[in-house]
Amino acid sequence: KPGSAMIALGSWRSDDTRVKLTIDWKTLGMDPATTQLRAPSIDKFQMAATYAPGDDIAIPGGRGVILILERR
Repeated sequence: KPGSAMIALGSWRSDDTRVKLTIDWKTLGMDPATTQLRAPSIDKFQMAATYAPGDDIAIPGGRGVILILERR
């Protein structure tokens, strides 16, 4: 969608891990100063969470996370 993007992350590690994304904001046409990363609540998959650009993102072991980049 214009003004938003979706990112799917996955981990095959058995333990939980944390990642920090490097995003090409210019290519996306988005401004990190006015953008948030939102993990929507998905039943039996993930709980809702919100991250700022540059935050560490938790990925449960053997699972994944779906994030929506959108304006705050």
